[in-house]
Amino acid sequence: MRTTLDEYLSVLQVAAAVTLLLALLIAVNTTSIGVDERAREHATMLAFGLPVRTVLTMTTVETVAIGTIGTLVGILGGYGVLAWITTTTLPRVMPDLGVSAALAPTTVLTALGLGIVTVSLAPLFSLRRLRRMDIPATLRVVE
Repeated sequence: MRTTLDEYLSVLQVAAAVTLLLALLIAVNTTSIGVDERAREHATMLAFGLPVRTVLTMTTVETVAIGTIGTLVGILGGYGVLAWITTTTLPRVMPDLGVSAALAPTTVLTALGLGIVTVSLAPLFSLRRLRRMDIPATLRVVE
């Protein structure tokens, strides 16, 4: 039973790594779209003398706030699915095992940490675009 469970856990670890990579790609894409939509705002801040690092910090703080909320929703949703599986599916499949839904505090902290770190790295991919922004062209009003 232990060997089978270890094999199953190794498959879950691969799935977790792929999910983390996918989360990073989604965060980078979302941040890229946000930077594109706020190009005029960023250009205005840069034109008034704000350093690029301040604009990047503002984007990072916003992304981290959204990522924290998303991670918390994901943890709660995952726990809901775990509770549903352990109360409905497992008793029918393996009635001899008494399995209960539980999340270790280290699991929750790891998920929060990875979720927040993943989304906080995403704005760094827009740094080059912010540094090379053509401020007058971005601020030009299209009539």
